[in-house]
Parts: sequence; structure tokens; C-alpha cells
Amino acid sequence: MGGVVPANKSPGYILMLHLLKDSHFLSTVLKILDDSVRQLETYKAIPGQEALESASLLCLQLIETSLEKSGTFLDACRETGASAMVSAMDRLLLSINPRSGKADHLVNVTKFIQFSIPLPEHAQSAMKILYRVCHSAPVQVALVNLFTSNQTSHLELLHGFVECLEVEEPEQMVEKTIHLPEEEHDSREIGHVRNSTRQYLLQVLLRSLDQPSPNLAHLLLGFDIRKSVSRTLLQDPGILGSPKTCLHAVLSLLERGVGTHSGPTCLRDTPRLSELAYKLIYLLAANKETSTPTLRYLRTTRDFLYRQLQHLPFTQQFYKRPVMISQSWLLKLIAIELRLTALNRQRSHTLRLMKALLDDGSEGQSVLQPALGDEADLTYDRFTEQSLQTSYLSQTTRPFRSRQVRRKLLGLLDEVDFSQRYPPTMKLEFFELSMIEQAIKSVETRTEQDILYCDVKRLHCLLMNELNNYQGNILVTQRPRVLEEVENILHHVVLRNRIRQELSTKQQALEAWRQVTEVLLTACPEDLLTAEDRQTVLFELLQELQRKVTEDDALTELTAPVAGIILTLMTNLRQCFCQDSVTDDETSHFLTMLDSTVGQGQTGSWGQVSGSRTQFASSLQLVLRGVIDHILLSSGGQQRVRANLYGALLYYLQIAQKPKSLTHTDTEAGGDGVGKRILADAHSEYEQLRRENVATILSYGDNFMDMVCRDACDGHDVGRMLALSVLDTILSMDKFQQWMTFLSSKGYLQHLVDSLLHDDQPLQTLVSPTPQLRVLYIYLSKLSLLTRVAESAVGAHTLLQCGVMQRLAGCVFFDLRPDFDRDEAGVDTEEDFLPSPMARYRQLLFAALKFCLAMLTSLGIENQDCGNQVMQFILSHGDLFTGHSRTDSPV
Repeated sequence: MGGVVPANKSPGYILMLHLLKDSHFLSTVLKILDDSVRQLETYKAIPGQEALESASLLCLQLIETSLEKSGTFLDACRETGASAMVSAMDRLLLSINPRSGKADHLVNVTKFIQFSIPLPEHAQSAMKILYRVCHSAPVQVALVNLFTSNQTSHLELLHGFVECLEVEEPEQMVEKTIHLPEEEHDSREIGHVRNSTRQYLLQVLLRSLDQPSPNLAHLLLGFDIRKSVSRTLLQDPGILGSPKTCLHAVLSLLERGVGTHSGPTCLRDTPRLSELAYKLIYLLAANKETSTPTLRYLRTTRDFLYRQLQHLPFTQQFYKRPVMISQSWLLKLIAIELRLTALNRQRSHTLRLMKALLDDGSEGQSVLQPALGDEADLTYDRFTEQSLQTSYLSQTTRPFRSRQVRRKLLGLLDEVDFSQRYPPTMKLEFFELSMIEQAIKSVETRTEQDILYCDVKRLHCLLMNELNNYQGNILVTQRPRVLEEVENILHHVVLRNRIRQELSTKQQALEAWRQVTEVLLTACPEDLLTAEDRQTVLFELLQELQRKVTEDDALTELTAPVAGIILTLMTNLRQCFCQDSVTDDETSHFLTMLDSTVGQGQTGSWGQVSGSRTQFASSLQLVLRGVIDHILLSSGGQQRVRANLYGALLYYLQIAQKPKSLTHTDTEAGGDGVGKRILADAHSEYEQLRRENVATILSYGDNFMDMVCRDACDGHDVGRMLALSVLDTILSMDKFQQWMTFLSSKGYLQHLVDSLLHDDQPLQTLVSPTPQLRVLYIYLSKLSLLTRVAESAVGAHTLLQCGVMQRLAGCVFFDLRPDFDRDEAGVDTEEDFLPSPMARYRQLLFAALKFCLAMLTSLGIENQDCGNQVMQFILSHGDLFTGHSRTDSPV
């Protein structure tokens, strides 16, 4: 009587209000946990032991739930302006324990993990609490200090964490199409609880690795936090007093079954845990502090990567649950190992991994199917030179071939399916499709892996609320049918989520494969792979990628990244063909040219690459067709994709260009000797390849011409420059001038000429302190193309008819010559990233003067019209030429 009782306060609100502040209720909960831990550590049963264990479990679950909902509760308090004084639960757990006088509440919670065998649910709840609080840097520092304050307690806690990981419980497959709130229940089966605890432990380690050093992950994984983490020397358990850590437990998990025909058993028994374990090892290798000790330990003590590589690819048809993500983390780890061993000149380790990835069994090495038992140990012997070349276990499940097998690198690419089946469009009777799509988008959220998911539970609540709020007679008789349609909508959304997950998995697998491939071809020493083998590998990779991207059902999300990979592969292919080995010493040049030991390890010799264009003629044309087909398929897509493909096409066309050394030696070699015949063969090789390239390009007709011309006239800046360069290169090879005819007849050449005046205003900014360099590079590419056109009499006449000299005469930027700075006279500013104003002006002027010279050279002095128009250009900018002639300053 006489008091005021607050109304409409839910029990959950009252509990959260008391849990998120230093209340007597929270103190009682923490005291129960302290009492429980003290009793459990005695390992003696007392009356009421079960009640104490039940009470401690409920207290742990109270803290776990409050941590899960504290963020939402604090946001709601701020938004509503509530006067409640609350704090974050992770800060409250760092408060002083009155009984011990230390901030050891989190230590008491963590100690429940030591009893994961008799009390699995307690360990699971304690691990979830640790997972919720480990994202905070202050909590990390406090945990490390608390765990290391007592050496005995530290070893006991470490043993508890390791014991959680070493539990052998296979994961259970839960096949539920739709997860509804009323169907939700946490499985209390021992196996499920223990697997959940292990997964949360690995997630704790993953979260902790992002925190500053030293952190909880460093402590549990065995790194020395008393000094720099990067100087840690990891050892096997028992060596130099090293305890068994979580790293040892994780590696033991991943190595079960390695060296047998069945492969790693963890992928079958615990696929989700294996995925997290591979990710943890990768992040340790990618972290700058833990990379060196981790990879050194994996390489020298366990030979982990090489043994795992023998079982790749993890073919999905042999596993009930997805394993591609695990394979992706392993491939990224191998890419790091290849890069670092090559950088540190550890050639033997690099060579072993390269052979495992690229060997096709064609060098006389027998790739035999081992006739041993299923559990036979084929472990690599670190103390011998023989690395069991017959243990290519990933090939044993495929048809046996006595000579040649598919390269492992290609087999890994085969596992990435570029197609994807999508669910059909929903057919609704009671709901509007547009409203349902809007509702689905309103409940979409992104996961930690940046995958866009639809929250099925929230969508179900939204639809049920809409259904319950609807007032109408139709629901009286047709409510079961409406509920059935709701279930169909939820089923469709679940399929969408699954497809997004599959697509993300494929993208991650392709990215991992790209990293391994690019590191193999760009970072590893070139002499570990002969020039011919490198060319063969590049052709196989290019043709396989082009086959995948040109399939009818290939997804754009997967074909777009392939363009960048093709650009890298084509760059390497061009380097293989266009090695210029001519030295200043003429004697050494002719000795190399006439050397009979072609292809025997002399990768830099001119004679080795000579003739390879004829040897790989059909492969070169297949690659060219694949690039052009990919360009045509990318029409209307991302311009970055076409820019990468234009770059790849440019690199390909440069293969047919004669090197300068060959041009020089052509004039020097006289008579009818052997040298002249060799040079004649080389010339015919280049000419033949150029003719074949032109014939292949012309076979695509006007479609390809039109696309390249449109991209050269309008598009992204980088794409325009590359398309202009492609046009320039093709015009230099097209002896019958079919491309020039197309340019002039379709109006593209006139458009390029007219655009010179349109670019005048942006080009004027190049002499300012803040220039737009992209305008300069587009202008240079455009003038280079026009100069190429002007090198022929027909092209020069066409340009005169288009009024090109009048456009150049009308450009104002030629008259904006900056003042000459003598302090910069001795500096080669053109080599700088940002050229000086004078250097930029020279580029503009010299490109135009070269174009004028090409016009005059092609038409000759007898063509008065050309001479008059060039003179008009000079007179229009007379101050430039007359001013320069009166002064001694350079242009």
C-alpha cells in the first residue's frame, strides 16, 4: 500500500537490468561459480553435488545469455532514454572477486573447461562466454595476465583446452530444410555438445589472433609471450620442456589419416571443425608475427604441407559434407609457403612443392597405384632424398594410367564448377511477389564471411505477424493453404541461402587456386622449371580456364575473376617467348645463336625460344580464340573484365613481334652462310605467326571489330587506353587494311579525330600543379593509334579528309608551354612517377610532331594539301616555334 509498482516490465528486462550492473544478484551468480570451481577442483563428491553442478550450469548460461543480448539491450536503453545505469558484461567480469582479492571471475569461468569430460555442458557454456568476451583488447590483456600469473594453474588450463580438442566425437549431420523458432532446440547429446565446444574454442583462437600481441591465441598455441612472438621456436611436446598446446592438438587432428588411401579422416568425421582448423593454420602463416615460427615448425618437424598436398584435390563426391572451403585454406597456406621458401632461397622445399603441383608423370617417373593396405603408412621420410614419388594418393581413386596423369594444379581447378543451379521463381497465390521480395530484403544480413543471408527466423516472424494481423473471412477456411504457402516461401529462402553459400565457396576456391598459380609462375625461381615445361603448363592452364569461362551456364561471378588470372598467365607466356638474350658481345651472340644445345637448361638463350612459335602454333591460336571469345562474352559486363582481357590480348600479340636484336642482326648477317639461313627461318616464323593471328582475328567478323572500337571510343579510362593499344597493334599486322577500312567506314576514325578538340580543355590542366594524368595517357594512346594509321598512304588520306590537322590546330594546350626550369635540366623527370610540367608538355608536343612526320612521310612532298595543313598547324601555334627559335631553351 502506498507504493508505486512499475508495470509492463518483462522478466527478461528485470534480469538484464540486474545482470548488467554491480548488483547483489550478479555477485551471487559469480559467488556460485566460485564455490563450484573450488569444489570441483577437490575432485571429491559431496552431498548435493548434482544440485551444485546444475546451479553452476544455470549461472553460466545466465552470463552467456546476458553477453549475447547485452549489445541489443544497451542500444535499446540509449534509444529510449532509459535512466537505468548498466555496463557491459565483459567489463563486469573483470571486476575484483571479494573472496580472492583478484579480478579472476573469467578465470573461474574458464576453469570449467578443465572438466569437459564429466561436465561437457559446463565446458560448452564457459567456452561460449570466452568467445563472447575475447573480441575486446583489454579482456585479452587481462586473460593473458591472469592465466600466466600461476604456472601450475596455467598448465592445468592449457591441458583443459587441449583435452577439449582431442575428444574424438564425429559431427552429426542435421538435415533440416527450414529452421523455425518453435522447432529450435539445442541438442543435448554428448557428441554434439563436445563438438560445439571444440568449434567455439577454435573460433576463440581465430578472434584472438586479430588482437595485439601478446594475446590469448599466442598463449594457447604455444608461442613465447615473454619475448617477441616472431622469435618463438616451436617444438614437439616434451622437447626442451615444451607442453602440449592447442597447436599440437589441431595438427594432430588434421594429420589423422594422412598417408593412407582414405586421406584425412577429419574431413569425413568433423568437416566443420576441420574447416576452422585449416583456417587457423592459414592465419598463423599469414600473420607477420607468427608466420616464421609456424611455417618453420610445419616444414621441418612435421612436413605438414607436402603430406597434405598429396591428397589434394579433396574430391567432393567422396565426402558427404562440403570440403572445398578446407581445401581453399590449405591452398592459400601452400601459396604462402611457396612464396616464402622462394624468397628465402630454400630451393629444395620449393622444388618439392612445385613438382607435386605440376608433375604429370611424363618424365619416366612411375605413378603407380600402391598395392598396400588401406591403413598403410606412406609418410614422407625427412631423412632421405627419395620423397616417395609413387605416393600420389589423390590419383589412386581415378582410372590408372601408366604414363601420364593430369597435373594436380589442373585437378584442383576441375573441382571448381563454374555453373550453379538456381531455384525457380516463386508462384504465390495469397501473397504479392514484390511485397515478399521486399520483406526478404528487409531481413537480409551479412555474416562474418561477408555472405549476404536472409534471416529465416525473422522472416517467419514477419510473415506470421502479417498473417495474424490480417482481418478477413478468407483466413477462416483457407488458413491451412496460407500456412503452406508461407512454408514454401521459407523453403525458397533457405535454397537461396544455400546457393549464396555455394557461390561464395566457389569464389573462395577459385581465389585460392589463383594465389597458388600466380605464386608458382611469378615468385618461384625460373630455373626450377624448364622453358618448354613452363610453356606447356601455361598453355594447359589457359586453355582449361578458357574452356570453363566459355561454357553456356558459366556464372559471371566466377568468370569475372578469371580475366585477371588470364592476364597474369599471358604475361608469363609472353615472357617465355620474348626473352631477349642478345648481349653486347657479338661473338657470344653468334655462339648462342648457333649453339646446338637448345632447350637444355639455357632458359635465356635466343636459340631456345626460336622455333617455339612453330612448335606451339596450334596452341597459340587456341589461346587467341579463347581470349577473343571471352571478350565477346563479357560484352555488357564489368569493364574491368574487358580491360584485363585487352591487356592479355596485347601480351599475346607481342609474341609475334620481332625483337630488336633480331632486326639488328638481320642487317649484319650477310652472305649465304648458316647465320643468314637461321635468321631467315626466324623471320618466317614471326611472319607466319602474325599471318595466323590476323586470320584468326578476321574470322570473328565485324562483331569483334565493333566491340574493340566502341571500347576505344567510349568506356573506362584504362579500358580505353588498352583498346586503343589493341587497335594500334592489330593495324600494324593487318597488311590488307581491313581494320582500317572498318574504322573509317563506320565513323570510328572520325570520332577519334573529333575527340581531340573535346580533350583540349582537360589537357590544358596538365601544365597545372594538379594534373589529371589519365587524360595524358589517353591522349598518347590516341595519337599513337592515329600515327599508326598515318603510316600508310590510304590512312593518311583518310585522316586528312577527317580534318585531323584542323583539330590539332584548334587545340589550345599547345600554346600553354610552361617556363623552363634550369634546375630540372639535369634531372630525368620522365622517369618519375609524376613528371614535371615541362616533361608532360613535351609528351603532348612530341606525340603531335611524330604524327605530323608520319603524315608527311606517307604522302610525300608532292602532296601539297598535306604540307599546307601541317603548315597551318605550325602557324596556328607560331609562338611555340618562333619563341623556341629565338631562345636557347630546349623544348
